[in-house]
Amino acid sequence: MKYWVAVTGAGGYVGSHICKQLKNAGYCVIGVDRNHANNTHTHQWIDEVVDKSFNSKEFFDKLAELKPIAVIHCAANSLVGPSVTNPTEYYDNNVTNMKILLDKLVELDIKNIVFSSSSSIYGNGHLPPVSEDAEKRPLTSYGKTKFIGEMMLQDYATAYGLNSISFRYFNACGADPDGDLGQVKDATHLIARIMENVTLGSEFSVYGNDYDTPDGTCVRDYTHVSDIAEAHVLGVLHLINNEGAFAYNLGSGTGSSVMEIISASQHAVTNGKVNYTISERRPGDPDCVYADITKVKKELNWEPQYQLDDIVKHAFNWYSKGFKNL
Repeated sequence: MKYWVAVTGAGGYVGSHICKQLKNAGYCVIGVDRNHANNTHTHQWIDEVVDKSFNSKEFFDKLAELKPIAVIHCAANSLVGPSVTNPTEYYDNNVTNMKILLDKLVELDIKNIVFSSSSSIYGNGHLPPVSEDAEKRPLTSYGKTKFIGEMMLQDYATAYGLNSISFRYFNACGADPDGDLGQVKDATHLIARIMENVTLGSEFSVYGNDYDTPDGTCVRDYTHVSDIAEAHVLGVLHLINNEGAFAYNLGSGTGSSVMEIISASQHAVTNGKVNYTISERRPGDPDCVYADITKVKKELNWEPQYQLDDIVKHAFNWYSKGFKNL
């Protein structure tokens, strides 16, 4: 018997890695993405490609036809900066369109959804490690829409029996160990920017070196994207056997400073050097943030398999190939 799982944002960075992990685990995959035409290298891990938005009739018809055992919802507007300057797009896509999706799942009696949430729902001011119970005080429209998404899922579990897991990502990074998938050009994340600096000669700025950390640069939690993808496979299994709305941090459980990232990146590159300048720190950036992953390790039996050296090595392999197939 075929077991289908649908992935929204299936052509994106995290979504494509999830599709590959699902295929490796034996599932059949429905992948919906409004940018599928620009990401054809991801299609080999998708059995049914829907080149439309996740709230489209075409996608809903495919859900009705194949009745997946779960939907993994990765599609979202996700850049923090634009969420401040143009919040209407974030509320339209991340809240209004998500509600349309949830209503359709209830209508079709599809019982399980795994949601790509974010550590940005916590905001600043928490002492690390940050647990799932920490106060939620998101600073941007992006973080606020993710928190609203989680609250909707809690209500839909209570009212309609829609089971859910919200995974709160702490800095997804790296690339597929096989070199098949990775980030697109001009990605904004730290390791992606460093790799573009190394391979393309682009500029790189370190924002502040006067933080209360051992080397003066801010400390964050970096998690290999393949580890994050594996958590979603485990999440589907968890929802098949458990009812309710669950939330878990996905992180490494430790922190790495910007200078440690730069050092690891230079070691990953033969004769490599990261050319950087020190700029002023950005307002509101906390000194140190990393996740408490005790809960996800206990309840889902998940923990990261890749370390920082693996993350930068896999990222460099992807970037050094010239963004394979892109």
